Amino acid sequence: MLAVHEAIAGGVMALYTLIFVNSLSVLHMRMLEKGIPENLAVYINRKIIHAFTAGIVTLITPLMFNTPFVPLALSLVLAGILAIVRRKGGMKWFQTSDDANEITFPIAWGLSMTIVWMFTHDMYQAILPALYISFGDAVTGFARAVVIKRREKHWIGNLAMAAVTIPLGVAILGPMGALVGIAAAIAERIDKPIDDNIAVATVATVSILVLCAALCQH
Repeated sequence: MLAVHEAIAGGVMALYTLIFVNSLSVLHMRMLEKGIPENLAVYINRKIIHAFTAGIVTLITPLMFNTPFVPLALSLVLAGILAIVRRKGGMKWFQTSDDANEITFPIAWGLSMTIVWMFTHDMYQAILPALYISFGDAVTGFARAVVIKRREKHWIGNLAMAAVTIPLGVAILGPMGALVGIAAAIAERIDKPIDDNIAVATVATVSILVLCAALCQH
């Protein structure tokens, strides 16, 4: 049975996400006024969303939920809403016509969390892939935006991501968690045929399950 506090927490998280995402239309306009290219402005907004919506929600999740099923449901609803909005023209400040990664992101976020939890029953271990595609991917994008000033894969982004994913892996899984962080940072280089959200979440999920099967005490 769904606990009242989980229902309330889910509603607050959903409302926060919708308000924050919509507020970025103003930042998008300001970036364009400053001469930042359209595609780079959209890219920066996406990374801000990764860190300050998905990232914050991910950190709160183990404190608010005993299982990942409410977050999973919310993530799938969000993916559905974004797909509908895209079909109707899209939110131009973070959606683009050349990819639908903003839709695959919440799906990867929710499914990875649920799969890890089903094997470990540990909500902190369960959120690790979600942290990687939230904070890790955000830092990757910011590094590329600053260094190469365009939306394109670059090794500097993977180094920046490793600086986030390795400490997170160690904090949650212990020293061997560094291997999960390294694997996730490498997986971020994958862009085709699947997008990097799916690649990172999948590699991190499989790595955690393999590591826990070998080392974790239940």
